[in-house]
Amino acid sequence: QEAKLGEPAEGVVIEAHRDSRRGNTATLLVREGTLRKKDILVFGFAEESVRILEDFAGMPIERAGASSPVLVAGLSRLPEVGQAFRAFADRPAAQGFLRSLPAEEQKNNGPSSRWSGFGNASGPSASGSAGGKPIFNIIIRADVAGSEEAVRDLLQNIESESVGIAILASGTGNVTESDIKTALATKLVTIVAFRVRVDPSVRELAEKSNIRIVAGEVIYDLVDRVKAVIEEMIPPEISRIDTGKVKVLKIFKQEGARQIAGGRVEEGVARKDTKCEIKRFREVIGVGAILQVQQEKNVVDEVAKGSECGLLIESKTPIQEGDVLEIYQEEVIRKKL
Repeated sequence: QEAKLGEPAEGVVIEAHRDSRRGNTATLLVREGTLRKKDILVFGFAEESVRILEDFAGMPIERAGASSPVLVAGLSRLPEVGQAFRAFADRPAAQGFLRSLPAEEQKNNGPSSRWSGFGNASGPSASGSAGGKPIFNIIIRADVAGSEEAVRDLLQNIESESVGIAILASGTGNVTESDIKTALATKLVTIVAFRVRVDPSVRELAEKSNIRIVAGEVIYDLVDRVKAVIEEMIPPEISRIDTGKVKVLKIFKQEGARQIAGGRVEEGVARKDTKCEIKRFREVIGVGAILQVQQEKNVVDEVAKGSECGLLIESKTPIQEGDVLEIYQEEVIRKKL
């Protein structure tokens, strides 16, 4: 949709990264108005010229209307994900807008509110951008405005110290191809459909694009299913548990990455199906996986402290006599919301 004459485009940053060829690059979601090539963008208290403007498929465009995800490149600095932007036809207009900001906002480097005043959406918390926690993007479609608001409020409550939630778009009506295009412009995104239709062609496009759609008729069941999807996508925490230490006394065989070593268990136990750090003169020089443990030429599950053992180890680092193997196992801990 076209903006009124003179009305600046407004929106939010939904992705930002440094491109080795094109410099600082950001994906923007236009919430209102029309963004044109050569517009001047204001992020916070910084001005940027739109030199490269592309659609979600990477094709050059001259303008983009509301609800459109677009890519801009060649920025002098990298904006924050979730930061609001406003576009102006020329630099004097942008500078006039910045001068009109309250003194407190100017002192704090421009508008601090994210998404505020940019349509029916809400962005990640400040702790999400500062702490580096994953931000999960959500597009909501509901049957009526009351349902939309209820779903949005419940989903925003999912946000925690380990997970941020950003509502990219929220409205009534069926899920459309435009929603899929918006989802394609960012990462970790889920479309939530409450009591609305998802046409087979739209669902097929979502599946081809690897975009998840969670649909339902019961609000709390729907929110629980969204939480389950997000939990699957949260990077797990890897916990290391030290189990033993072996001093290498002899190397029997080395073929490629597989090595057979003999040693004495000095602490804990030497156990198969574990990992090890290879230390030489107290410095870690490599890592390996213990595939098999033997005691007196018999294959066993583990060998205790004070006993000698043979170890089949897979490692790219050649092991030598005198090395110390610090053995540990890793526990994968899935985070819950």
